[in-house]
Amino acid sequence: MSRLLHRRLLLSLAGVGLLTAFVLALLPGGPWHPAVTWLRLSAGLDSYGAGRAGPHGPEVACPGAAAITVLVIGQSNAANYVDRPSDAPPGANVMLADAHCYPLSDPIPGASKTGGSLWPAFAADLAGRTGRPVAIIGAAIGATHVEQWASPFDLPAAGLDRRIRAAERVGHDVDLVIWIQGEADTGRGTTAAEYTERLRKVVARIDADTGGTPWIVTRTSRVGTSRRSEAVRAGQQAVIDASPRVFAGPDTDLFDRIPEDRPDGVHFGRAAADRIAGALAEVAASALAGKP
Repeated sequence: MSRLLHRRLLLSLAGVGLLTAFVLALLPGGPWHPAVTWLRLSAGLDSYGAGRAGPHGPEVACPGAAAITVLVIGQSNAANYVDRPSDAPPGANVMLADAHCYPLSDPIPGASKTGGSLWPAFAADLAGRTGRPVAIIGAAIGATHVEQWASPFDLPAAGLDRRIRAAERVGHDVDLVIWIQGEADTGRGTTAAEYTERLRKVVARIDADTGGTPWIVTRTSRVGTSRRSEAVRAGQQAVIDASPRVFAGPDTDLFDRIPEDRPDGVHFGRAAADRIAGALAEVAASALAGKP
């Protein structure tokens, strides 16, 4: 075999090897899968991948500045993990999927899993209190810890900046951010000082995109019905106490009085979710009333 043919054969084999490695990397569990998923989410090629619900229902005109636009981040209890979908009617309320709007219903696009959520009931309540439609940008991802949200270079936050900008293009500047997270940090043993520092970084990172809107931070740490973290709760409270535009949301750790509150020991049942949604709407209306 001539030297030229030998070189071509080696190059062909190397090309096949690289292509095979790339395809394997794209498969779930592949060594480069997180990096590839982050790149795709950041580029907008796979906005609703990585276990996130996609848009559904008929597309409608976005209400734009007429609406209260709410960005929801955190972990599973802020996502689509409620045991049953909400039956709250959408009315004029919408969910944003990048630069497109759909009547608000479960599951919320951009959040993980495909069950029920807090947000149709929350929006219906808040719209009734304010007389304005509500637009939800769902971005909560199950099992995430606070540190993962502090950087745009981690999977939970991948593409979030781009989605905020896409919403702005159709007139939806974020008016309120809701943070419901803490269970994962209970499991990790995060200290109060660590949680405070990391959540402040999350606030600063989102503020860089939104210009500094009101926040609602819930006291959330309970894992199952028997374990909660006073350190995580103290970290959440410290962030609330440090800023007049960070408001205390409901204490979700208290929603475990009957088995139906958390059918699987962690995630909310429909009735508990609706009570939490109402409590969040009350805080949101107060927070927005004081917004300049």
